[in-house]
Amino acid sequence: MKVKVFCDFDGTITLKDSGDLFFQTFSRFEPFHTDLLEGRINVRQYYDSVVSELPFPINENQLQTFIDSLEIDPYIVKFFQFCKENEIAVTIVSDGFGFYISKILEKYSIVVPVISNKILILETGYKAVFPYSTEGCKCFSASCKRNAILSNISSDDLVVYIGDGRSDYCPVQFADVVFAKGMLDVYCAQNHISYFPFKSFFDIQRLLALYLKKNVKKTKHSNYIQRMAIFLRE
Repeated sequence: MKVKVFCDFDGTITLKDSGDLFFQTFSRFEPFHTDLLEGRINVRQYYDSVVSELPFPINENQLQTFIDSLEIDPYIVKFFQFCKENEIAVTIVSDGFGFYISKILEKYSIVVPVISNKILILETGYKAVFPYSTEGCKCFSASCKRNAILSNISSDDLVVYIGDGRSDYCPVQFADVVFAKGMLDVYCAQNHISYFPFKSFFDIQRLLALYLKKNVKKTKHSNYIQRMAIFLRE
């Protein structure tokens, strides 16, 4: 059995939702965002719209200024180092786009696998692509994080999930250990999902270290059954 950490990006690793900020800065954010929140369009339709409205090409100096303005959790680099030292695999799973995520990670010399949506660069513009989309999952995301996780674990791995928002509602139901803040904190509490609240990755590292020290490497039986059901079905 291995311990595998899957971590959201926007609003979890970054202090603010870098995806929203990216499209507010470079695209036509409204009325698409309001339409999304009020249920008139889904997440994929929202992304198709805001990506198609991006100026082509995006000014590199303006993009770098945007990247430099973003702040990440002050303890995230130490947390990734802690995971490396303890042979814990970490993967970022995001319903945002690698287009800006990769540049933010590069700024802080963070090298970890990233599973996310993609922005293709065409001859005259940009196109959103969703590698992990599936009609079998109705979560609030364009690409299902559940599938991203299940395709990167063995059935008996100990799955740790870290997140903060709506796109994390689905994957926490398949995780053995959950760290939550923001809207995900509220969702877990209301839906009786066991979790640890956190404010920063300092909290997560401290709790995960205690968890490992007690050698509590046991999967939740109910979540194991759910994961096996997905494996067999898909």
